Amino acid sequence: LEFRRVLFRSAEQDANVIGMCTLQTLVSTAEGGYVGLIEDVVISKDHRWKGVGKLLLTEIENWSKQQGLLRLQLLAEEVN
Repeated sequence: LEFRRVLFRSAEQDANVIGMCTLQTLVSTAEGGYVGLIEDVVISKDHRWKGVGKLLLTEIENWSKQQGLLRLQLLAEEVN
């Protein structure tokens, strides 16, 4: 199986990046197909709690559905 992809999405305001999110596709033997691992969701301090992260995750989710991924998994630090 050769499907490994990394997806990067960014949010910009006034030509400045204010947030970013990455997803890596993996093969899951438990699911019997491709799944997505969201490793990085980073939003600038001035733009947190304003819906930027939700927008980025929605973009990732929509792309994942189009690709037929069976599951999304988000890694988060304990402090988050």
